[in-house]
Amino acid sequence: MSSDFAFDGASSALFIIFLVITLAVVAANIFTAIDAGKRPDVAFQQAGTVKGLWIGLPIGSAVLGLVCCACLGPASIVGGIVPVVWFAAFRRKVIEAEERGGPGFGGPPPPGYGGPPPGGYGGPPPGGYGGPPPPGYGGPPPAGGGFPPPPGSGLGPPPGYGPFGPR
Repeated sequence: MSSDFAFDGASSALFIIFLVITLAVVAANIFTAIDAGKRPDVAFQQAGTVKGLWIGLPIGSAVLGLVCCACLGPASIVGGIVPVVWFAAFRRKVIEAEERGGPGFGGPPPPGYGGPPPGGYGGPPPGGYGGPPPPGYGGPPPAGGGFPPPPGSGLGPPPGYGPFGPR
């Protein structure tokens, strides 16, 4: 009994070679996503790119590489382009922007931000804040939580008040 999917020595060796290459490409993509994830967002902005792109693209490329290995074999090698582009072109720009620092990197704030005004804020004004309470203010609500009394309890709104306020 013969099978159309039988492996001979040469095809088994070729399969193992492509499997090793695919796993190396997947590992490079995962390393690229981890390396990009360690850098601050502002460094990507200053380098002219987006952090989410360099986290999502390698992960998608790794998944696609695994699918292509199962289906198309040599096509999984194409997933190695993303790490090459990251390490050859963008990583250096992002690291330079990170080392340069600047606004958004946790350094000192720009002039006029971050500290109290000269002389401090001072204390409250003489006599405290505000004045006497406005007319009709009865103080804080009672300790009952301010909910209406239960129906039939004999307790109700004060005279001259309806369920939604003064009549």
